[in-house]
Amino acid sequence: MRTRLMVGAAVMMTAPVFAQDNPPIVQRPVTTERIVRPAGNPELYEVGINGIVYVDWKLVATMASAPRGHPQQAVAQMMLAVRDGKSKDLSERR
Repeated sequence: MRTRLMVGAAVMMTAPVFAQDNPPIVQRPVTTERIVRPAGNPELYEVGINGIVYVDWKLVATMASAPRGHPQQAVAQMMLAVRDGKSKDLSERR
C-alpha cells in the first residue's frame, strides 16, 4: 500500500515538469451574442414549464400555406404532417 502511494506521488510530481514544455495557453476575448427572434415571425408553438407543447394551429395552417420562401413555412408544413399522421420514420424512406 505504501509503495503504491509513493509511486502515485512520484508520478503526480513529474506531471507538471512535462506540462512546462508546452507553449502557454493564449486567452482570447469572449464576445456575447444575443439571439433575438426576428420581427414579424410569430411563434408557432411554445413549450411550457411543465414540458407541455402549446401549438397555435390556426397560425400553423396559415404559415403552411404562406407564399413560398417564408422562413417558417417548412416548419409549419412539418407540424401539420405530424398532426395529420402523414409523417413516417426517416429510415422507412430508404
